[in-house]
Amino acid sequence: MTFEHNLVVGLEEIKAIVFECATCHSRTVFLPDADFSIPTKCASGHLWDSAGGAKLEDYQSMDTPLRTLISSLKKLRHPSYEQISGFKILLQFDARLLPSSPPPISN
Repeated sequence: MTFEHNLVVGLEEIKAIVFECATCHSRTVFLPDADFSIPTKCASGHLWDSAGGAKLEDYQSMDTPLRTLISSLKKLRHPSYEQISGFKILLQFDARLLPSSPPPISN
């Protein structure tokens, strides 16, 4: 028998948008509902290319995937979205990915 542990959260439970530098791993944090510009570099000065996703072969949009995601999160988190759409978006994560979770039990 296998037991699964999952974490399901709503978009309103997103507390921050974190940008982590791929080079030095420093982080820049923004509140999801705040107006902010996507950073062009980390605190250490490593350059970031927020339009990099637009270079993906199958991506077709006038905006970058990152800007689209952030804009969409703001709209989806609006309190009236659930009433208008008739549904609520939840995110599910594998609990094994959470650092404080015990390993899964299998028999």
